[in-house]
Amino acid sequence: MRLFSMTAAAGLVMAGSVALPAAPAQAQQWREVKCESWNYREARCPIPNANRVQLLRVDGGTCIEGQTWYHDRNAIVVRNGCRATFRYDNNDGWGLGGWDPNLGNNWNNGQRQMVRCESWNYRDQRCQVNGNVRSVRLMRVIAGDCRDGQTFRWNRNAIFVRNGCRADFEVLLGYNGWQGGNQGGGWGGGQVDPDFGVGRPAQTITCESWNYRSARCAVPRPNGVRLNRVLGGTCVQDRTWGWDRRGVWVNGGCRATFDVY
Repeated sequence: MRLFSMTAAAGLVMAGSVALPAAPAQAQQWREVKCESWNYREARCPIPNANRVQLLRVDGGTCIEGQTWYHDRNAIVVRNGCRATFRYDNNDGWGLGGWDPNLGNNWNNGQRQMVRCESWNYRDQRCQVNGNVRSVRLMRVIAGDCRDGQTFRWNRNAIFVRNGCRADFEVLLGYNGWQGGNQGGGWGGGQVDPDFGVGRPAQTITCESWNYRSARCAVPRPNGVRLNRVLGGTCVQDRTWGWDRRGVWVNGGCRATFDVY
């Protein structure tokens, strides 16, 4: 009787071990890469056909997306002493979770938009996003069963739904170049020294982002721009305002006057 009980118990243990779920596919999708700017020089680290990139760990310097690092589909680029470990994936299939656990309180530091994406008649649906997607979170289920990585997912350009998932999503937009996109004008992006503008006449202009919309204020080939006075909103250089050879740009509700040289 005891032998039978031990055998039966062993069988149950074996059955239980067989029934344990396999490691989720998502954990096997991410790859890590270290990219380092030594002596403040720019470095480019290949990530072929990457759909998403996330800052995993800062190893040295200051790493701010759009200022000291950015990524495109083929590489991570760092500068000004940023040394960090990043993770990326290049899987376009289902089974990828959409939430970026590294965002923390930084979710509100980027530009956001709401996107509704609906799978009608259980068909796959792709919903284009206007911008470079950094992360996505489910805000409201309209109908169906919406599960991250199963019935909805995202990549750097769009949200995908299937199997009847219909929902509203909040999209955090990231950067695809220096200064938060294609608005920047190269290294420095208007960074100035303490003697900026000394001995040169300045033109003062007003540039305003109303209703959080982007605005561009044309100035023919400025040599430098400096924030003069904030009229409203939050004005942070290379985040909500900047300049290039075509003039000054603002977004995110920044309204201010600027000295242009």
